[in-house]
Amino acid sequence: MHNPISGCNYQPIHEMCLLKICFSFLQLLVITRWILADFGTYIIGGHEVNIAKHPYLVSLRYRHEAQEPYRHKCAGVIYSERIVITAAQCLVDLGHGDNIIVVAASNDRTGFDGILYPALKWLFHADYSPLSVDYDIGIIIINSSFEFQKNQLSPISILSYRPGSGKIASVAGWGYREEFGPSSRYLKEVEIAIVSTIECTQSYGEGEVTERMICAGSVNGGKDACQGDTGGPLIINNQLVGLVSWGRGCGRPGFPTVYTFVASLKDWLDDAIANVTEDINKKLSTKANSTSRNLREVLPLTEVNPQPITVTGEPTTNSSEANSNGAIVTLFIGNGVDRNIKAISLAIVCMLKFS
Repeated sequence: MHNPISGCNYQPIHEMCLLKICFSFLQLLVITRWILADFGTYIIGGHEVNIAKHPYLVSLRYRHEAQEPYRHKCAGVIYSERIVITAAQCLVDLGHGDNIIVVAASNDRTGFDGILYPALKWLFHADYSPLSVDYDIGIIIINSSFEFQKNQLSPISILSYRPGSGKIASVAGWGYREEFGPSSRYLKEVEIAIVSTIECTQSYGEGEVTERMICAGSVNGGKDACQGDTGGPLIINNQLVGLVSWGRGCGRPGFPTVYTFVASLKDWLDDAIANVTEDINKKLSTKANSTSRNLREVLPLTEVNPQPITVTGEPTTNSSEANSNGAIVTLFIGNGVDRNIKAISLAIVCMLKFS
């Protein structure tokens, strides 16, 4: 008898057969996850707002090939003169500096009214997991200063404590206006309430919401973050509380959005920024002392002036890919993921065992 999976016989079951079964199982799970997930996040039930109200908010634009236009996919916040904080899931599949730009002072996600800052380097938390979506935080280092006063920008500080249930917060971004689209061209904002970890756990299941997460949303649904805003800020009193991370659908009753609780990862942020700053300074010093070649080879500075950016109108969709051996390379989560689908980990174990 021939197995429906091409190339496999029932007797005996060879390792190659098991590998193909595992890979097919993984493909099925990934497709299921795509159906249930919103890859990224957007603002539902909100209203348009001027970027001047959120001078720390930036749009992250991506491309995978030099000839491609940049597309809005994530959001982030300005933390210091050259540092942007965002979600780890926005950074895990990037290749080199040409693949991402930071756009500040922009109301329009197509970027024609914004200021472009090419990224120099980025990193994310080593413990970030695309399955649990825990430790979902990273930083981007731009290749020149934001020049706060000149460009009417400002950094955001981090709220040092966990706000109580019912506390009103706001979230802003350029993403989709409803689950599965369409997206919002102009910046929008919505007010939502903090949801207790106990209540959030009742929605998503025991162990799903960790101490590095915080939940917020409307009990009745209809107000939420969604696709296109992953990495964007949850704000209370102009201080950063969380980063848009994951959830079930967008604006669904009983399912608040889960955010990275930034204060819980403040030590990592401080260490990461200190280390990357030291590394860049060493490279600059070494280059300056050892050669007369242009410093742009080490730190490719770009003139920071308002300019049009070649972009397309829709946020990019995140993806899940596998290499030739079937091992997971990238699995973006974003807001809307049903993280109760844990069987995917079985597929990964199976694939790694027989690859």
